[in-house]
Amino acid sequence: MQIDITIKNYRCFSDSNPAKISLYPGITSFVGPNNAGKSTILKFFYEFRAFFNLFTSNFNPLMTAIQNQSAGVVFPTIDDPAQIFYNGNNRPLEIIFDFSKIDTSSKHPLPNVNTADYFILFPKKLHIIINRHPINWAAEVELSDGTKAIGHSFTATEYGISFNSNKIIDCRYIKDVFSNFSNSLYIGPFRNAINLGSNENYFDIRVGQAAITNWRELKQSGVSKNRDKAYELTDNIRRIFDFRDLDLNSSSDDQTLFIRANNKNYSLSELGSGFTQFFLMFLSAAIRDPKPKFILIDEPELNLHPSLQLDFLTALGSYASEGLLFATHNYGLARAASERIYLVRKTPEGESIVEPNDGTTHLSTFLGELGFSAYHDLGFDKILLVEGPSELKTIQQFLRLYQKDHKFVLIHLGGGSSIHGGIGDQLEEMKRITPNISVVIDSEKANPNAILEKRIMEFENACKIAGVSCMILKRRAMENYFPDASIRKALGEHYKQLGHYEKLSEAKTPWNKNFNWRIAREMDIKDLEGTDLGEFLNSL
Repeated sequence: MQIDITIKNYRCFSDSNPAKISLYPGITSFVGPNNAGKSTILKFFYEFRAFFNLFTSNFNPLMTAIQNQSAGVVFPTIDDPAQIFYNGNNRPLEIIFDFSKIDTSSKHPLPNVNTADYFILFPKKLHIIINRHPINWAAEVELSDGTKAIGHSFTATEYGISFNSNKIIDCRYIKDVFSNFSNSLYIGPFRNAINLGSNENYFDIRVGQAAITNWRELKQSGVSKNRDKAYELTDNIRRIFDFRDLDLNSSSDDQTLFIRANNKNYSLSELGSGFTQFFLMFLSAAIRDPKPKFILIDEPELNLHPSLQLDFLTALGSYASEGLLFATHNYGLARAASERIYLVRKTPEGESIVEPNDGTTHLSTFLGELGFSAYHDLGFDKILLVEGPSELKTIQQFLRLYQKDHKFVLIHLGGGSSIHGGIGDQLEEMKRITPNISVVIDSEKANPNAILEKRIMEFENACKIAGVSCMILKRRAMENYFPDASIRKALGEHYKQLGHYEKLSEAKTPWNKNFNWRIAREMDIKDLEGTDLGEFLNSL
């Protein structure tokens, strides 16, 4: 679901330049220079977790706040709660949640409620006001009929709030949204401070003997699901550090790890703090129960070569059921990994500004931003262009099956709007950097005999003129190659396989396209054998 959030007078964001962001499933990035405010956005979701948790058990706190009977606010992760307020004015901190883009038609009827006797309303906006002196909060709710929740007799129920004897506010998806926000995993900056010699957690990262004990219990668990988590964690680290084989075992006193990699034994100190921090990050994500809805990570590129950063982000994102948010200096990484990018900068007056990145970077310029020369030094001399961000992470999973994921630099074209005949000049510029360029795009065919759209045919012709290998899928799109078992394993039992030409948005049980890579992650190479996509990947 899409949630639009406006944050005013929080730290470096004033009410004249509030932070306005939209959260969807998938990966969202915030790009900017030091001290611009990108890390502050991640910190907001971390510092307000306890507050979000107020909405997850019952609706009494919300009912009290609507009645302007202000309640106290607790921020357990902050030593001085006054720090959360913008210091350029004395006005309250405000948070506005816009739920208007949520489809309420899919909600089941309220239990034990005769809809003929009540007006069922949905929250359209929730406006939270947090006062400074004393620190307390109140709320206003704008309803789906355009009115505000104002009445004389409010009653909190298991599904929302009733008032004026015949009106009910169905707050169930407010509970869902705030449950997602309260169940997040925050990975802060300065991760060189993480080590196994300390027993104090680093934000949400488990360290010290407790972490080693958790690893031993996970790996030796009698529950197969836990052992699978240990195997997946080991495989993620093996791939990121490019080991042929890897085994991690705790010492008998749970004080350290013994590592066997590439048939050699190592102590933890020999592999360094970089290895330690990645082990601890993956472990903290793996042991979370329930699984985190969102993972928040500051500067994921720290201590990791550019060629491995995308792999790390998608591996870490697999532990979050809704999405991953990251702050970075690296626009190239943001464009490679994200469905959405926000640019964060400071005004001359010192206020932070957040703006969505709607521009399309020239492909050859983007190669420089991505650090292609560094990739090339490690043997990455091939480029594979795909249609959009969801295809990028999906193809990455497929290339892994063919053991080619560390041989191709993947770049997305920015979506279907970039598939046209005018791409030729950009392809020619890219060929000056490397001649080894291939492309794979959707056909968008509604049936096997359908003629390709004019823009797709012109794109294909531009590739031929530029000498670039272009693969147009025989089936409609990438998601039409997913088998039923992998879809159910990644998303749930009620999701089903698409027909070869079935449009995802018109399926009986559609899913968010941003989750395609999760399905691809569950596939085996034999799932692609005999398909044109499998033949293409094998030929690269």
